[in-house]
Amino acid sequence: MKNTLFMVCLFMSLNLMAQSDSASQTEFYFQFKAKRHYSGGSLRISVDFGQKYLATDSFTRQIMKSKIESLTQIEDVLEYMNGYGWKLVTTSCSSYHYFNTYYYVMRKEN
Repeated sequence: MKNTLFMVCLFMSLNLMAQSDSASQTEFYFQFKAKRHYSGGSLRISVDFGQKYLATDSFTRQIMKSKIESLTQIEDVLEYMNGYGWKLVTTSCSSYHYFNTYYYVMRKEN
């Protein structure tokens, strides 16, 4: 009985497999932040791709970064990136001596 149970468990474990390809990345993330001084000031948006996204095509990355940083409204940035397939994942806000900073993380599946 023990041998049979052992053989059944052994054959069941052969069917279980881990990830098939761990080298290919399926999701990319980037963060942009918008700083505002006081309540009526304009926004200053900066972009952080973090990882080597579009590393082979840095010209495209620079165009996207310059376009995003030229925008002055958060809604415009979200709409622009949504047009390229990026989806909003999370947002957060921090405040320090009347300076508000808004953080947005977006994701794109490959």
